Amino acid sequence: MKMRATETQPDADTGRLRAYLLCLTVMFALYCAIHAYGQGFRVFAFCALTLAALVASVLLPATNKRFQLLVRLTATTAGATATLVPLMGEVLAGKPLAVAVQAEPVWPQILVALFAARVLSEACDLRFSALWRDPLGSSIASTQSMSAAILLGCCLTLVFYQFTGSISIAPDRLDPLAIVIRAFTGATIIHAAIILLFFVVAAATLDAALLARQDSMALASLRALCRRHLAEAGGLTKAQLGHLAGTALPQYAHTRSLNLVCEAVRNRDHPIARRSLEAFHAASRHLVRALLAFIPLLGFLGTVIGLTAAVGGLPNELNAPGSGNLDIGASLLGLAVKFETTLLGLTGALIASLLLAFLEKREGEIAAECLHLVETLPDE
Repeated sequence: MKMRATETQPDADTGRLRAYLLCLTVMFALYCAIHAYGQGFRVFAFCALTLAALVASVLLPATNKRFQLLVRLTATTAGATATLVPLMGEVLAGKPLAVAVQAEPVWPQILVALFAARVLSEACDLRFSALWRDPLGSSIASTQSMSAAILLGCCLTLVFYQFTGSISIAPDRLDPLAIVIRAFTGATIIHAAIILLFFVVAAATLDAALLARQDSMALASLRALCRRHLAEAGGLTKAQLGHLAGTALPQYAHTRSLNLVCEAVRNRDHPIARRSLEAFHAASRHLVRALLAFIPLLGFLGTVIGLTAAVGGLPNELNAPGSGNLDIGASLLGLAVKFETTLLGLTGALIASLLLAFLEKREGEIAAECLHLVETLPDE
């Protein structure tokens, strides 16, 4: 989770945002040239308007009040358009998503979704930094952008089906590996929804892991500064540590670890700001955990739908001419396939839960290291 403690926005943050925005503009232009031209005049005009807005956002100064709003709107529109057109039309026409991905050159969509996610993530960080500096003058912000997680999840889903769409496992293969592969490469809309939701949760976890990595790098740099100060001055107090954390590392001034150190130094007896940081952090994590709970539920939903259809069709099969020779083995095999979505949902939830647990373990360790660094230094 990124924070902000100094008075001016680091140029590096705005520079990263503009770099991602420029890459997004170029990739969206390539997407328009490859896909939008053949989708009719309305779609092409909409894509051209979005591209013009992207160019305007690149040229607009960061000091302009409309810069952040324009960046968020254009990045979201560009990412959503690229992931929906033309794949959504083919899916609605009855073609499985894996087949649609294999039939179309999707690398422009993948790159557009990737850079749109990075733009939204950086914009979210800047908004939260502004909120933390000036609570009265900033709009509502969050520590992580779910729009960025959704677009990155779409990107990872397209990559997944690009590599696995051609895999086919015979239904009569019932060894464990074949069952797992068949579950992950299922062609139903429930399979695709589970895969997408899993990658959305994974994307949110990955974004938080990148922030945790920056926190770790910032803490390591602060420790190096402390060792250098000790060697030169012969001592280091809590006030000096707070000064180093707040001014000596501008490239990391937005990180949660440095802000935890600063708040621990300034508000040792009344850590209100520290609780505020933790509350923002927990709010974003609650949404990720809620999405995580939907992964196995979608799996159960797919199984229930499949079993309902299978049981509902049994009377017709039993009453059909020649039903005395009904192949019970084939029917049972078909019922077994209905449980693939449950297997997929449980497996996805298990993997996502493990990733989230490792992330939260590291985040807790970084926070404890920051507070321990403050506690070991003398007051004067």
